[in-house]
Amino acid sequence: MIEEVGSYNTEYRESIIGRDAVWQALQHTPQRPVGTRPILYLWGPAGCGKSYLLQRFFESMMDWEGEMIFTDGLLDNQYEMAGSRHGQHGWPRIMMQVEAVKDKERLLWIVDNYDAVQDLWPVIAGVRRAGGCVILSGRQSPRRLWPGEQSGQIVSHRLTDFDVDTARQLCAQLDVHDPAVVEEAIAISRGRPRLLCMMMDSIKLVAEAWPGDSAVACGVMTGGMTSFLLEQVCHPGSQRMAWRAGQGNDKDVDALIAVSSMTPIFNRHLLAEVLGHQAVATSWDALTSMPFVDAYQGGYYGMPALVRARVRRAAQASRPWMWEQWTRKLAAYHLHQALHKQATTSEEFWDRIMPLIRMKVGKPLFDRSDEFTWSWGRLSELPSASYDAAQVSYTQAEVLTAFHQDGTAAGYVVIDRRSHDQLLIIHDLQVPDHDGLTEQTVFGALLRVFPPQGKVLWTVRETSPAMSQVLNHLGFGLPMNPKNATPSRMLDLATMGYHAWLADILRAPVAPPPEHPIPAIQEALQLLSSEPDLERTVLAEYWRQVGVPDQLRAWFLDALTSADLGAHIGGKTLLALYYLDKQGTHEELAERLHLSRATYFRNHRAALERLAQALFE
Repeated sequence: MIEEVGSYNTEYRESIIGRDAVWQALQHTPQRPVGTRPILYLWGPAGCGKSYLLQRFFESMMDWEGEMIFTDGLLDNQYEMAGSRHGQHGWPRIMMQVEAVKDKERLLWIVDNYDAVQDLWPVIAGVRRAGGCVILSGRQSPRRLWPGEQSGQIVSHRLTDFDVDTARQLCAQLDVHDPAVVEEAIAISRGRPRLLCMMMDSIKLVAEAWPGDSAVACGVMTGGMTSFLLEQVCHPGSQRMAWRAGQGNDKDVDALIAVSSMTPIFNRHLLAEVLGHQAVATSWDALTSMPFVDAYQGGYYGMPALVRARVRRAAQASRPWMWEQWTRKLAAYHLHQALHKQATTSEEFWDRIMPLIRMKVGKPLFDRSDEFTWSWGRLSELPSASYDAAQVSYTQAEVLTAFHQDGTAAGYVVIDRRSHDQLLIIHDLQVPDHDGLTEQTVFGALLRVFPPQGKVLWTVRETSPAMSQVLNHLGFGLPMNPKNATPSRMLDLATMGYHAWLADILRAPVAPPPEHPIPAIQEALQLLSSEPDLERTVLAEYWRQVGVPDQLRAWFLDALTSADLGAHIGGKTLLALYYLDKQGTHEELAERLHLSRATYFRNHRAALERLAQALFE
């Protein structure tokens, strides 16, 4: 005989942002008549709020008249409602506890992280058959866990990431209202509730600990916001104000995170090619458990595009010298794959190599490309444009348009693809408002459609100096008919060879090293504490030819701390003590370090030579 469970009204009725439907299902399930209660299963990725909902629901049921058991599959603990005392460790004890409940119809059993304790299923199914109420949560889909289960026995609710509007509501509820902070946090978290809450708590901690006009608060709230939020996501509770991308106590996993941002998809083998098998083996589990790393089939992983772009920018800013070393190894790997597998025309291949084009040219080409939505269309869909319509084939002309997130057009490029002679003609390129988009970025989106065995003709009327620099780097010839109103430039891939062209555009920028490298390094070491003075050094002249502005000091410091400068007592220690810490004269340091003067000066000179090799190779 099926008994009706009396009406149960809880006073704990507050709504939960973005989860009202799931919250109502949790409240309603125990109230259903005995014998009709399905097993309720909440599932979704780590950080989507499953554990939070179950813990809140547990607290809301304090007046439940029957027995209540809370099991955490990861902690291997169970909690009893009566007395709120811990049970003993081990699943046999939990099963005994459940079986000891005489009136199963009055049992409410909550199992969080069910994936870790799937061997409890026979007991769980038995409780449900006896009329008890069972609520589970996990990461795996119900179809994978119970492929043959009858309909109606299990009711599942999938917890997805919050959309932008819901995420903003959560941030407002957590009392963080700065639009720039909120939007950056939403982009990094992808709207995942746990990450959002964690970042909002960190922001409030900074606001409470330091006055708004302090150097720390200003640094975090301006250019350092992304790096600060990444640090809190990668290392919850960290006291550091910036993510260091492979420096400090967590250097192994941070280095893996940084290299993972260089490619849309990766596996252990790829990371081992760049960082070595030992580093990957040490921190692989920590990397793949990061909340912004998604798992795919076949042992492959990846980061969402917006997160990957932010990690990449943070790593490039803090580790420019090390980034170059990683880039060289990864570029060599992909070129080898392209040469032997001929996988050079797919969009997936281009997504892998585009971030490897050096920042001197690659930064304007791809740095913010992920912030826009790209769409192909026909020429007739465009408003009046500045190109010469007589030169454009209306039957073949295509338009690639970049859209802002609100759906408004940010820029476009008009092309003809003439397949019969393997020719791609670029007729017009427009970026009307320049609101975060550059003409180089629009051009960069075209690289993936360049004909591997053909030619690319640039016929845009006006070419800016910045765009000319990009064309030069990509191998376009000098302007043909320069006196014409529209001088054209040609990239001949058929003659150059596609693989040779790839190797050429993936090369590191080169410049003649200083005529006297050791004095140039010594000068930079002595002026490292003064940014204006450092920018006037010989080293700065070299850096302006190969690097991007505002990264000279970071590049030099990264090389000083990351390059192999010899044994501890004879490498960077000597340089740091003398030039940076100014701990004394050479003679005084030799005495302090218990070195003969000859050994001291030999080690000092060797460290400078190794640093010069690291910087100018």
